Amino acid sequence: MGQVNLSVAAKPAASVHRTAAADSTHYQHGASTGSTGVPMDPELVAVVYAEPRDEATKAAVAAVVPNSTTPRSEATIVQKGMRFIPSVLPIFVGTAVNFPNEDDMYHNVFSYSSTHPFDLGRYRKDEKAAQVIFDQKGIVKVYCEIHEFMRATILVLDTPYFTVTNTEGKFQLDNLVPGNYTLTAWVNDKSVWSRPLDVRAGESAMLDLAPETSTKPAP
Repeated sequence: MGQVNLSVAAKPAASVHRTAAADSTHYQHGASTGSTGVPMDPELVAVVYAEPRDEATKAAVAAVVPNSTTPRSEATIVQKGMRFIPSVLPIFVGTAVNFPNEDDMYHNVFSYSSTHPFDLGRYRKDEKAAQVIFDQKGIVKVYCEIHEFMRATILVLDTPYFTVTNTEGKFQLDNLVPGNYTLTAWVNDKSVWSRPLDVRAGESAMLDLAPETSTKPAP
C-alpha cells in the first residue's frame, strides 16, 4: 500500500483546442465541458509499477509471468463524450487494446509514438476498429485526428506489477514475488518518481512517492 503526492505533480496545460465538430451541440448527454466548449481534462492519477532491479528478482518474476510478445490479455479505451476513457492505461507488453467508439460521430484514433505508431482511420459507433497489439515497452500518446483535444496515454510495461492510483494518490500492489524492485510513480512526462522497494516473504510495506524520493526517465 502507499500514497503518491499528486498535489505536487506538474499539471499539463488545459485543453483549449476547438474544431467545428466540437460544437457543444455535438456532445453526448452528460459530458462535462469547460469554458472552452471542450470536455474538461480528467483528474490526475498516477500509474505505479514495480520493476526488478537485479537479475535474481528478474528470474523469479519471469518464472511466474513469462515475458511474451503474444497477447496475454486485452484492454479497452472507450471513446465517449468526446473523451478517451480511461485517459491513462498501463498494460503488460503483448496486450491487445480495443478502441470502441460510443459517440454518435466519427472518431479517428492514432499515435505517432515511436513505441508503436498506428492509425485506425475514421469509424462510427456501429463500426469496429482493429485491435492494436503493443509488443514493445514504452509510452504511447494517443489522439483523435478529428477532435484534437482528445488525448490518452498508454504505458506499455515489461513488469506484471502495476496499478493506477485513485484521485487521492492511494494505491496497492499485491502478490509481488519476494525480491528487490524499483517502485515508480508516473503521473505525466514531467512527474515521474521512484524509490527502492525490497519485498520479503510474508511482509507488507507502506510507501510514499513524491519528488523528494527521486526522479527517473519515463519507461
